[in-house]
Amino acid sequence: MKKLLTFMLLILAACFATHVSAKKNDKADTVWNNVAFGGLLNLMDDFIKVTKVVMGTEATQVTFHGNISAFGNVSASRKGEEIGIDPKIVLRAAGHYYALKDSAVLTNGERYTMHEDTLTFTLAFEPLPQDTKAFDLIISKGVEITKGVEITNIHNRLSGYITDTYWRNKVTGDWYIGFTKDYVIHDCKVKKIVNQTEKKGAYAITTDDGTTINVGKMKNGIRSIKVGNGSPVQCDIITGNTLPDYPVKDLRKGFKDNGYSLTDSVTICGWIRDIPKELNKKYPDFNVTTHNVISTNEEEYKTKFDSLGMFRITIPLMNTSEVVLRPYTCTVLEPGETYFFLYDFTNGNKLFMGNDVRLQNELLAHELSGARTKNTINVRNLDAMMFWQQADSVRSVQKAHLQNTLAEHPNLSQRYADYIDGSYLLRQGECMMQARYSVPKRKLPQEYTDYVGNELWQKMPKPYTLYLSFGTFSRDYIDHLREFNAKRIKIGDRIATQENSDEIIIDSVCHDRDLHDIVLAQRLYYELDWKRKPLPSDMQEIAEKDIALPAMRDYVLNLNSKYAEIDKLDISSSPCLKSADAIEGMTDGEEIFRKLTEPYKGKVILIDVWGTWCSPCKKALEHSQEEYERLKPYDVVYMYFAMGSEDSSWKNVIKQYNVLGDNVVHYNLPHEQEMALEKYIKVRGYPTYKLVDKQGNLLEDRVDSRNLDALEKLLKKL
Repeated sequence: MKKLLTFMLLILAACFATHVSAKKNDKADTVWNNVAFGGLLNLMDDFIKVTKVVMGTEATQVTFHGNISAFGNVSASRKGEEIGIDPKIVLRAAGHYYALKDSAVLTNGERYTMHEDTLTFTLAFEPLPQDTKAFDLIISKGVEITKGVEITNIHNRLSGYITDTYWRNKVTGDWYIGFTKDYVIHDCKVKKIVNQTEKKGAYAITTDDGTTINVGKMKNGIRSIKVGNGSPVQCDIITGNTLPDYPVKDLRKGFKDNGYSLTDSVTICGWIRDIPKELNKKYPDFNVTTHNVISTNEEEYKTKFDSLGMFRITIPLMNTSEVVLRPYTCTVLEPGETYFFLYDFTNGNKLFMGNDVRLQNELLAHELSGARTKNTINVRNLDAMMFWQQADSVRSVQKAHLQNTLAEHPNLSQRYADYIDGSYLLRQGECMMQARYSVPKRKLPQEYTDYVGNELWQKMPKPYTLYLSFGTFSRDYIDHLREFNAKRIKIGDRIATQENSDEIIIDSVCHDRDLHDIVLAQRLYYELDWKRKPLPSDMQEIAEKDIALPAMRDYVLNLNSKYAEIDKLDISSSPCLKSADAIEGMTDGEEIFRKLTEPYKGKVILIDVWGTWCSPCKKALEHSQEEYERLKPYDVVYMYFAMGSEDSSWKNVIKQYNVLGDNVVHYNLPHEQEMALEKYIKVRGYPTYKLVDKQGNLLEDRVDSRNLDALEKLLKKL
């Protein structure tokens, strides 16, 4: 099929050439072989690229290369999917529009079935003026484009000008400097150009801080660039969207390991240039997401863009970590470093600048080496042994893909290879332990868990903050051991019992001190988070004496002190806390519902069914005061029902998030009555939200306090 596609393209090119030569026009075609472009399609993992433009007198030919296997980072082949060309597609240049005339491989207005994951095709449009410097490909002539269908600012990177060009140090391979119309990017800083002169292809630039930059003439694709009093650097232009392969191999192994810290940080600055309106509306801030290795929760940090899309943010970083710069990329950051990140929607460039950013640039160019785990876990009665075989098979494909990538790009660093390989290992571990939720009785075979322990758990790369997958893997693996394996685990004379099984399991399966301390801190954190009250004295002693890493120990003890202070607060006399005396002896769910809601007829009641053990429930309760303020005009009564929650923990969550007010009532009913009530109002999960109208009727409308916009619209109707 690839040969057929190539043959068809050659025939089309020959037809175009024959047609043009028949006119006997001596004017040579303008050919762009190093094409740059911007637009929303660049966010789609390079799903489609413009690879060549030929501007002739009879037509302008634009050649594209599509790769559907890259779309969405899905590793499995997507052959058989259909794609097509919208018949309204046009080129736009200098305010004029140029219609589609012909196409190769894809037929205008018809669907094409993909026979391979990749496809190259050419579209021929009415001829652009041959002195055109840039143009857009859009849908619907004269209409502003919707997201995902425009490719903007298609232009030639090798135009001879320095505006909108980025240059790398030819010796080191790092991104060295960039030039836009008004700014210079160098040394992780953006400086405004106050003066720029050109003489015979050489440039002299002065920035607003007085820095002088001399850019030599282009000679064999190289320019000598001198910044301030520094030595001249031989630079070549970056012709792709990401950095090309580095010129020499980097054999360093391992990642920065600071021993874990609660005080270290990392700084990320940069420029999201010409961000599309739709994307800016969805992501108005620069967003960095990390994972806390102790709580295993996501932690999100945001900072505002300035008017040009520039930003700067410093965030805590316990150790070298995988982070998400949403929605632009996933990368690795090391504590103590400063990184400059560029996403240029004008050119499509994605680049890192900094002291040591080779790994980050290699991940941009070869993100996760393409292949990703694609396993179906959420099925009933999953066959664990078959799933194990599937997970092994997926990882084998991934490792083969990595080896092919390394063979095609022999200068990729050892750290890149190690990072990708470790990522595959952690993903398999996470995936195989998540399967516990789909197997009968949630019990995995012993042979299965032994494999996970010996081949995945014991071989995890360090530091343990390195991968987002670690927290889920660790939680599920230890939970499964403590639930099903505690009786068989012992060390010397110590035999696991219900009281000490956590401690013994951790001692037995954690092969180094760091892992031991992290997992022990995780277990104590879960105890605190679940119950929201200080640890018993024996657990406090374990935290103080058995956790050697200061960061892990301090995190647990600081949280313990926080809940100790909350525990001292007394709200027992608050009118918000209601007793179950009024429904004593009742067993019918509807009768309980009517009795508890009847005092509030004439008002809208928002019911919230939650539990102290439910993390999403508590996460939602954090925003209670915001909810009360937002919905104040609607005279709502907030009625909370706690499920399976210990009295002291129940009160502490209420105190922690200040879930109190004149229109707030809380119930912590006996288990049988709570179950009867939940059956009547049809609770399917936690948290569950229900609305009761002013007449006391339970409404069927779906509501969610976590979506205040939708909830407010519904309240307006009532």
